[in-house]
Amino acid sequence: MRIYENLLLPVDEWYITSILCLDDDGSFRFHEKWSCYAGSTDGNAKGTWSQTDDVVMLETVRIEGALRLGLVEGQKFAAFERDDCLDFRNDFTMNLQRE
Repeated sequence: MRIYENLLLPVDEWYITSILCLDDDGSFRFHEKWSCYAGSTDGNAKGTWSQTDDVVMLETVRIEGALRLGLVEGQKFAAFERDDCLDFRNDFTMNLQRE
């Protein structure tokens, strides 16, 4: 299993924490939490993933809540693997979590 994270990304007055788990069985789980002085909210996505060369393809099966990342149920979404991070473009990258 590989775990990627993007912690405390500030957007306006919100801090966003994102975690992506790529499981060995080909499934993925994505969790995104938004928090600010007034409260918090979160969203989740699940689906399958595959990799060819330096591209990780996520195919979303289910989404709960709203996500900044742009995942859409039933569609594929590409991320480019560069060193120890995934680049989703649009200024959004996730770093491989170190144990």
